[in-house]
Amino acid sequence: MSHSEPWGPRSPLPARPLASCCETQNRRTAMADLRRSLTEGLPGNPSLRPSIDELRSRIRKRHKRRVRRVGISLGILAAMAGGIGIATHDGRQSTRVRVIGPPPTASTPGPEGTATSTASGSGVGQVPSDFAPISFAAASSDTFWLLGTARCGDGSCTAIMRTTDGGRSFERIPSPPLPLRASSEVRLANSRDGYLFSESGVGYSPSDTGSPESGFYVTHDGGTSWHQVTIGGSVIAFATAGSEAYAVVATCTSGDCSRYRFERSLVTQDTWSDVPLPVTPSHPIAPLTAYGKHVWLSVSSGTRAVLLSSQNGGDSFATLDSPFTPDLGGKLVATSSTVLWAVVPTGLKSHAMRSTDGGASFKTLAARSLGNTYYAPEMLENSADVGAASDSTAVLSIGSAVYPGLYRTTDGGASFTKEPTLQPDQGTSLKWIGFTDRTHGAALEYTSASSPALSLDHFWLTSDAGATWARVTINSAVPSPAAVAGPRCTTTQLSASLGPPDAGAGHVAVQLILKNTSARTCTLYGYVGLRLLDANRRPMATRLFRGPGMSVTDPGPTLIVLLPDQLASAWITFNEIPVDGDPSPCPVSAYLQITPPDQPDVLVIEGRLNPCGRASVAVTALAPGTAVR
Repeated sequence: MSHSEPWGPRSPLPARPLASCCETQNRRTAMADLRRSLTEGLPGNPSLRPSIDELRSRIRKRHKRRVRRVGISLGILAAMAGGIGIATHDGRQSTRVRVIGPPPTASTPGPEGTATSTASGSGVGQVPSDFAPISFAAASSDTFWLLGTARCGDGSCTAIMRTTDGGRSFERIPSPPLPLRASSEVRLANSRDGYLFSESGVGYSPSDTGSPESGFYVTHDGGTSWHQVTIGGSVIAFATAGSEAYAVVATCTSGDCSRYRFERSLVTQDTWSDVPLPVTPSHPIAPLTAYGKHVWLSVSSGTRAVLLSSQNGGDSFATLDSPFTPDLGGKLVATSSTVLWAVVPTGLKSHAMRSTDGGASFKTLAARSLGNTYYAPEMLENSADVGAASDSTAVLSIGSAVYPGLYRTTDGGASFTKEPTLQPDQGTSLKWIGFTDRTHGAALEYTSASSPALSLDHFWLTSDAGATWARVTINSAVPSPAAVAGPRCTTTQLSASLGPPDAGAGHVAVQLILKNTSARTCTLYGYVGLRLLDANRRPMATRLFRGPGMSVTDPGPTLIVLLPDQLASAWITFNEIPVDGDPSPCPVSAYLQITPPDQPDVLVIEGRLNPCGRASVAVTALAPGTAVR
């Protein structure tokens, strides 16, 4: 399985649609687990550690065993309820999810030739409360999908959730009859053309490419219907860029693959054509990325790794030295026709690298500035990850619970600074990072590497190229207020102010009050967005959470009809006592940026808040009037 660029189409256009998030990080995490289990207690005696060859052999055996555990793993995936509440994203804030969706549709015929028709799926419309995601894909900063499972009778069914408004609402769309595996992926080339398949190389390598389990499914109508397409084998790697889709396929049986082929197709069509490769791959791990007509593919061929580079959409390939270790894969991200970012596992650790000459050479990044000194200062954990916004700007996760969080570079990797607003929970690490364009990106968090279950109860979004991040908490789906009569309150109709603080035992609660200053009745529903600003009105680190605080309860979203001059309010709570890692005293804001629900514009008011806990602030849902605790 490849660890290709997770955000899908890379083209010279400013916006680069996203593809799947849940890539071969599972592969690298398994490798990190194995390394830890084999080397525990021996940090000072490298000679006692197993050889790379032994590690590779044990990893392959472990992956085969994981096939039998897939059903168990999916059953214990952290269940994600069907709604998302976004803190702040590009100046916007959302309520919890409203649930919309079309009625179930009948089967639709697939195109002639290589495609066959399939059922559209079941349970369309409603977001199930037991939805457990395993893959994430996006076509833009507003349109993204979640692939996962939901209960279906006594078993589970494949489920896909879609948002077209940046996560403010979700709908369940039809899904094809593809049993999900740990390696299942959903990819988007754009808002209409998408793909669903299971990649090989992580212990799941079907021998029958025509079976539903090994199916390669395509939609050309935004997920309303799906059809199965014969692509010529099991998918090893996949990428899209502009109007083209690329894949590496092979004939795989019981984990062993042969007859590797490079395939390509227009994203609007279902006809795939073979392109000869100048070398014969020998292992089903092939990092693949594309930018416009430029395609890069790293393959293992015998005892060496080879980087194949094409400047004409795969018509021909040049052979270059690959930075990757044979059989171990990694992650490869193209941000232009010349710049590539990479995370390169070595078996015990990994390197972060960058090329500025189209892959002809790679330079190790200055990871020593990240504070990781367990091994060589330039090396990271095998589960490290990189997300690249541009040729010069990227964010890097070390992949270790010892050094959690994100580190950001704006000078092409010459130096990194720790990003203060994205801090994983205790005992968790960042699983995956990616960008949809030069400013918008996302990151996923997961539990300790020793746990087989991924924790996707929240993720993170950025709208400023990774400078600041907002935590997106996944909540239960709630009924939609959209059908209720009454226009929403726009930012221009509202004023904001703070009530007096109520403090005790280090906990502070202050009421945020919104007033309808217009002459028209309007409605509010859900949560405000909030960001701390300094004296120059510049953003400060802010970790915003939705829900109750230490001393207040959260009433949950409710529709508020706000007459002229009427008030609505929410509680803002935080802890003002420094904890481990906090400066003393904790930073104090001068202003607050408030985003009313479902509005793109913000209000800025004076507000002195000094939240500790890495600038953690909780906000409750808006309620009518004002209240005394």
